[in-house]
Amino acid sequence: MKIVKICYVSLIACLLAGCGLFDSEKTEFIPVKENKSDKWGFMSLEGEMIIENEFEKSPTFPMEGVFIVEEEEGYSAFLLKNRPELIKGCENLKSVGCMSNGVMPIVEKGKRISYINKKGEILFTLNPIKGKDIISVSAYFDDNNYSIIETEDHNFGYINNKGEVVISPNFSCAMPFSKDGYALVCKEIDGNKNWQIIDNSGKAILKIGEKYSPCYPFVINGKLAVLLDNHFGFLDLSGKYIRCSDSVEKITDITKDGFVFCSKYKYGFMNYNGEQIIRARYSGLQVLDNGKFLANNDNEFLFLNSNIAVR
Repeated sequence: MKIVKICYVSLIACLLAGCGLFDSEKTEFIPVKENKSDKWGFMSLEGEMIIENEFEKSPTFPMEGVFIVEEEEGYSAFLLKNRPELIKGCENLKSVGCMSNGVMPIVEKGKRISYINKKGEILFTLNPIKGKDIISVSAYFDDNNYSIIETEDHNFGYINNKGEVVISPNFSCAMPFSKDGYALVCKEIDGNKNWQIIDNSGKAILKIGEKYSPCYPFVINGKLAVLLDNHFGFLDLSGKYIRCSDSVEKITDITKDGFVFCSKYKYGFMNYNGEQIIRARYSGLQVLDNGKFLANNDNEFLFLNSNIAVR
């Protein structure tokens, strides 16, 4: 097991990772600074500094070679090369998402939400739906090439990466689709939240009963993390409930192989058979790719490399 120590890792980048805003299987670089007084740069997963002392504020994780930095008058988007290269028209933006499948949402000041390619060319702009403006979208397109949209009356639906509405905005809440084509959505009826899992046609696959509370926004490998009577567990698409060990006090990240869990304020990784692959001994733990993890202990960040044994 290879361990690389890092002094400072971008909190924004870690939050994006935890919220699912990047494809962990394609992560090659993370934003870091080696000393507190340094500016931010990028390091490879092997611990090699790629760019040093470049940005005052922490960048996001690069997605498809593009990263975002907040600057004095707005957000800017860059291509990650030997030196950062500003994408045409992507300086001082009001808001910006992440590059996914070659497409990225941006909001120029005083304009509607548009989508661009890596050259900065506008591919399409989102116009009102039935007279209702679209006021927000997902930061990225999910594995089904869908993005969540929110209309001005706070209803949620989905568009594809051509800007076409594929599931009408009829939900009070919506989450991104997973690789296997399922998403968690909610309809509020008479003040009650009715959670359900839908497929990518919008068809309800599983209606979640009131006794279960979803505790993770993604349906991964046909499983949804839920709370039942203050105990964590998983629902599969047939509605079967599998209870986790009592040592699981929180679930923070889920993959096809297992999940990051918290026990007594420490984090580890457990597979779906209940076996601890990484013992709960870290202050924070984030799944990266190919068996790699980013762990935090006593304000030091560590790479836990592949071929992880119980540690």
